[in-house]
Amino acid sequence: MGVVRFLLYAPAMGKTYSSKKYVSSILTSEIGRYGSPKTKILWLTPLRSLRNRERYDLIHNFRTPAKYAHLLPSKEEAGCPLMRKNYSPILSLVLCLNCPSKNCWYHQLIKEYIESNEGGIWVGTHHFLPFSIYGHAKIVVVDEYDAMIPFNLITTIPADQVEKLIQMRLVDKEVLRKLHRKGMLYKWGDVYWIPMKVFFYHVSLYAKELILLSATPPPREFGFELTFFDPDQVPEDVVDSFDMNVRIEEKVVVPKTHKIEGCVLGENIYVRSAKREAVLNEIPRIVNRLGGKTTIIVASKRERERLRNILEKRLPNLKIATDSEYEYHKLSDADVRVIVVGGLVNRGWDIDSDNVIALWQYMPPNEKIKLLQFLTDYLDTSQENVLTYIEYRKHVQTLFRAVRSYSNPHTLILLDSNYYSALNSFRTTRFLTPSLRIVKSLDCLH
Repeated sequence: MGVVRFLLYAPAMGKTYSSKKYVSSILTSEIGRYGSPKTKILWLTPLRSLRNRERYDLIHNFRTPAKYAHLLPSKEEAGCPLMRKNYSPILSLVLCLNCPSKNCWYHQLIKEYIESNEGGIWVGTHHFLPFSIYGHAKIVVVDEYDAMIPFNLITTIPADQVEKLIQMRLVDKEVLRKLHRKGMLYKWGDVYWIPMKVFFYHVSLYAKELILLSATPPPREFGFELTFFDPDQVPEDVVDSFDMNVRIEEKVVVPKTHKIEGCVLGENIYVRSAKREAVLNEIPRIVNRLGGKTTIIVASKRERERLRNILEKRLPNLKIATDSEYEYHKLSDADVRVIVVGGLVNRGWDIDSDNVIALWQYMPPNEKIKLLQFLTDYLDTSQENVLTYIEYRKHVQTLFRAVRSYSNPHTLILLDSNYYSALNSFRTTRFLTPSLRIVKSLDCLH
């Protein structure tokens, strides 16, 4: 029987660490017993930078031999110009297996993964979820699986690009028909689209274990938790087969105690409002009063630079760093870190701070309308709920880059009432809300 494990841990509670320890122990045990690993493992991460770090960690901290820890290259790294131009997880499989090239390393690596009967761990981004099936991976780990919702659950390919590949005889129409019959590929207007969520059903049947990790899983009341199929749209025997062959387990882990406290401003502070400007000008005084390492979360790069100028003028003795691509490596040593919601340190970073001051990122109306239209076209669930979830998840993930130790004191000053709603929405973070008091103004910080 296959097993699907949802490991839903509060941020910084070790879900990724424990999973790496688990898969590496399987490999090292098999190497000791048989001389080489027998289990094929696929480890998927949301970001390319995290992918490189996870492989390094598996080798250097978990004793996985480097020759058994492989990287699956992303679109930008593909040595093949066709891949860079027409990339998709399905087409990369089809193209590489039919490509006549003898000296393309990308082709060789994909071919090696698919045809390999030897065990080991392959580390790639979420786009490689279909490789779980084609490569017959026995254990599949999807780290931060929530990052796939909704965009990686829907992969689109312009029809004209597919037609060019057909004309070049690199993709056969019969292959596309087979993918369609398997529910892996559809055509809608001028695009082919791949509903990636169907793969979770297939993966859970093919793999011995599917491990899904998240600190911000979809709230149940939002009505779009990760599902493996819609029972109303598949035959009963498929549902029965799934229930007989797959066991689903869920584990929620939150800290029993913590030393985090703070306040939430009980109003909305909108971007480019007079109140926002007043709050920005007030932040240096708050930073100076708090002392210790402080992380400030802002809404945009523009606001980041505006606040940095204010801080440098008011607090010239403090070392300040931002999450710009030129100096994010300086964040760990800085007294004050200014980062953007959903920016370069949105996931996977540790910049633990004594204090966190956080503003809210409001989506511009035109972008919100555009995103809602996209969700309306592709999803049959509440688009507003999906949008709220994306917004909440992004803020919570960014906030917890600076809160990494529950045994050390942390002070949170959350400058928008939305933060309280966001933290209270997730089963993995609502433990924190009783420690936050709602305040009417910043006067309470004097």
